[in-house]
Amino acid sequence: MDTSTLARRDEPREQLEDHVWEADAQERLSPPKWDLTVAGAAIADTARVGRKTDPEREPDGADPWTCITPIPNGAFPLEVRLGGREPKQTWLYKDANGQVLGVACCWPNPERGNDFGFATWCRHESGREAWKLKHLPSPRPLYGQDRLAKLPLAPVLVVEGEKKVAAAAKLFPDYVAVAWPGGATAPQLVDWSPLRRRQVTIWPDNDEAGRGASAEVANLVLKTGADSALVVPVPHDFPPKWDLADPAPSNSDLKALLDAARPGKCPEPTYPAGFRMLDRGLVWRDPSDSEQP
Repeated sequence: MDTSTLARRDEPREQLEDHVWEADAQERLSPPKWDLTVAGAAIADTARVGRKTDPEREPDGADPWTCITPIPNGAFPLEVRLGGREPKQTWLYKDANGQVLGVACCWPNPERGNDFGFATWCRHESGREAWKLKHLPSPRPLYGQDRLAKLPLAPVLVVEGEKKVAAAAKLFPDYVAVAWPGGATAPQLVDWSPLRRRQVTIWPDNDEAGRGASAEVANLVLKTGADSALVVPVPHDFPPKWDLADPAPSNSDLKALLDAARPGKCPEPTYPAGFRMLDRGLVWRDPSDSEQP
């Protein structure tokens, strides 16, 4: 067994975050058909992630498993496998008090880059408890909430994906680096409220999905009450899909890029009943007067 795997029972929980696997740059590709073994229970995935056929699922398709948060200490060590393999890299999602809520996992896939999953400690409706490859319900927590709580006045750098947080923290130590779960398609499923009253900068991956996600994140954090939301203008001539966990391109100045961050899209303002914004300014119309133009 690889000594970097997580199912070793002699390894303290605090060391789970120290496992680093030099991942291929390809990410979030839909994995092929797998066989999953989670806490000793076999699950056949008949197609893509999120379309599992669970032998313990109810006849009507209802999931009999409920996530338990925070995860009790006695649940560790983590016991999840993908195709019989233990994850090579993990990230602990913690709340503001440092209690573990779930574990993001990554498995190397020579053919497809990486396979990703999220592990939670769950209770079956029968009362049995076990590790499951199952995401937390929406709204999902940010990765790095415990660090946000420790540094309440520090500016925040949001990146796409947990593996980039360590790189961002090393490059920009004055910032608190955080990530959201689920990748570029899932910002709307996240609880952004921990960024209320914070100065936020988003660093996108160098692809269209990353840029689109960064604009969406900027909008969401402003709606939740962030003081500001800036987006780093990653040059299009950087390597495709480049991100902060990759080596910096030659002759690039990442600090200058961060300083060049510009405002993201502002949310549409809302007005009290009867008010609206026209070219000539804010006007009011009696909502009960149907004859007014």
